[in-house]
Amino acid sequence: MKNMTLNRKLASVIAMLWLGLIAIGILGAWQNRTSMINDRRDQLSTLIDEAYMTTEHYADLVKNKMMSENEAKRLALDSLIAARYGPDGYISVSDSHAIILMHPFKPAMVGKDMSSFVDSGGNKLFLDIAKAGNKPAGEQVIRRPADS
Repeated sequence: MKNMTLNRKLASVIAMLWLGLIAIGILGAWQNRTSMINDRRDQLSTLIDEAYMTTEHYADLVKNKMMSENEAKRLALDSLIAARYGPDGYISVSDSHAIILMHPFKPAMVGKDMSSFVDSGGNKLFLDIAKAGNKPAGEQVIRRPADS
């Protein structure tokens, strides 16, 4: 640094300041992204808990012989059609064999075997969901209704 001119010293200090600002910006963006993902996961977890409680309620009605099993299933699925999280999240219901039981935007899918459906990431989406069972989180790549 002793042999550098004053202009070079100032330029190097300014360059280091810019690099520091860029690093802070990148770190802030990364933390914001992580926070947004965690918030979305929390919203989804809350919605899934509510859906589970709804289905448990109908299961209890069947158990106490206050409603038939078919009627309880129909009412439980109907109550989940309106369930949403965030600006564009929704719940669909499939069984352990990847048969769609309820889809709020594509009723034509109900009853279809989706075990061979592959998302844009190459994953067998509905089989992965069926395998995941009660695991708390997962990821998927699929077009949303607004993107179709």
